[in-house]
Parts: sequence; structure tokens; C-alpha cells
Amino acid sequence: MAGNTARPPVHVVVAVLASMLLLVAVVTAAAPYNWIANLLAELRLQQCIAILIVAALTVLRRQWIVLTILLMTLSMHAPAIFSGIGLSSASARSSGPSNRAVRDAAPWTITVVNALISNQRHGEVIAEILQSDPDVFVVIELSHELSDKISAHTEHCYPHRMTRPISDHAFGIGIFSKHPISHSEIFSFAHEIDSIAATIDIDGRKCRVYATHPLPPVSEFNFNQRNDHLTRLARKILTDRKTSPGLPTVVVGDMNATPWAPALSQFSNTTRLRLANVGLDWTPTHYSGPSWFPFGIMIDHVLISPTLTCLSKTVGKNVGSDHRSVTCTLGW
Repeated sequence: MAGNTARPPVHVVVAVLASMLLLVAVVTAAAPYNWIANLLAELRLQQCIAILIVAALTVLRRQWIVLTILLMTLSMHAPAIFSGIGLSSASARSSGPSNRAVRDAAPWTITVVNALISNQRHGEVIAEILQSDPDVFVVIELSHELSDKISAHTEHCYPHRMTRPISDHAFGIGIFSKHPISHSEIFSFAHEIDSIAATIDIDGRKCRVYATHPLPPVSEFNFNQRNDHLTRLARKILTDRKTSPGLPTVVVGDMNATPWAPALSQFSNTTRLRLANVGLDWTPTHYSGPSWFPFGIMIDHVLISPTLTCLSKTVGKNVGSDHRSVTCTLGW
């Protein structure tokens, strides 16, 4: 007669889970310096959700010492979470322009979509962009084929563009606009990874738009390159501001960094740009499955200067990419 396999008591399982979550939180603290810790930091909200679930079990089991450990673990994440909340443009709402003519100006809309270089559902990508009807849209992972199709479908309504399509890797990029583009440039901080800067005249009011796509931090090399990219982009923005002081700034792209990543927080602090959000919007953008939070991460962003405000933000549907589009309506 076979003996029964002994199972650990529930309270032991809960204690082990709490210990693991504490260990992960300790490792996450090294996120500014280590690429593995950084990946854990990108999943900081998922860690907090796991902590709350295990904490609920400790309450049911009356494991108060374990609950105390979990609350301590949660507090370790709190500074980064509140820092991520602080990246929201809502924190800069009081810094807007005082001129009534500017405040009463018509809002404008910008969309960013990572189309995924291997995605062949180009018709759906273009249809979603046109449905949003943005004044300006940015396409990440822009291939020559997709660029040609976008041009064919939008050449009349989006006659102004600055593109760098690439078909043999995932770092093609392009800006398409209903409004005139001036002072545009393609620049690079790493081999074959281009970004675009363009001054766009929107009904007589100019805005400097930067489109960018750093490397994903999935290795030590990529992690360092991603951080260096954001640091150098911040320096460029500050330099450009000296030549055009007072010009509103918008940075859009697949930043490969969540609001909880130290690199994005440092970029925001240096440039004084904030995430274009309405309230606490943590809708994932890097995820092709059902759009609910625990799955996926928020790495596709629109960041704006204090002289702009976000009036609305929507995250698109699955159009064949592993990313979803982000569309923001901005007020002056």
C-alpha cells in the first residue's frame, strides 16, 4: 500500500511565499545598478499585487508575524511606487501658461504605436491610427513596407513626415503630421538606433517632438545602453531648450522602461517632463493579450513639459503587435 505524500501545512507555504517576496524586494533595490534587479523593478506593481494576496492569506490564517514581514516588504516598494505616480503630468498642472489665448487654444492629439517588425497586420495598424485621427503620430519598428503603406493611405491627410524605416531589425522609426514640420533631425546614440526630433507648427503654436526607442534592458549590455540612451537624450533636450527657450517639449516612444524604472525617473527629473496621464492610469501597453493589469507592463509613453496638460489618454487594442498604441489629447 502506497504511503500518502505529506504536504506542507498552509501556514508554512504562506511563510515561504512571504520570505520569497521579501528576498525579491531586497534584490529589486539594486535596480539602478544591475540588469536583473532592474527587470524585477519593471515588475514592481506585480510584486505588490502578490504581496497583497499573500497578506490576505496571513490575515485569514492569523499569521501576524508573517503579515508584519509582508507590510515591511510592501514599504520597500513604496518610494518607487510614489515616485512613479509623481511622474504623472498631473503633478505639473499648476505650471501651465497664463496667457488666455494659449489656454483657450484648441487641443491636439498625438499617437505612438510600436507596430512590431514581424507583424504583417499592417491594415489594422493603419486603421487604428486613422480611427484615433491624431494630429501627429509616431510609429516604432517601422519597416519599409509599412512606411510605404502608411504613405499610400495618409499622404493627403498627413503630408508632413520624417521617417527612418528599417526592415532588417526593430529600430525603424517615423513621425507623421498633419501640420508643418521644421528643424527636424535624425540622431543616434548607438549604432543603427535612430531617434527623430522635429519642431511641429500646430495652428501657429510650435512644439518640439522627440521620437525614440531605446534598447530593451534584457541583458547587462542592453541595460547599460538603455540607460545611456535616456541620459544622452535628456542632455540633448536640455541643449535644444537653450536654442529655443519656452518651446513645449513632447517625448514619445517605446521607452523600454516602466514608471518604476530608476532610469525613467532620472530622465523625468532631468528634463522636467512628466507622463501624459489622466489620474492613475497604469494600463499595460506591452502586452498582446486581454487588457487587464496583472499581465503586461507600461513602457510606451508620452512625456510632456509643464506647459502642456493631458486631457485624455487611451490605450489601443491588439492589432498584431506585442504592444498597444497610446493616444493622448494635449492642451496648451
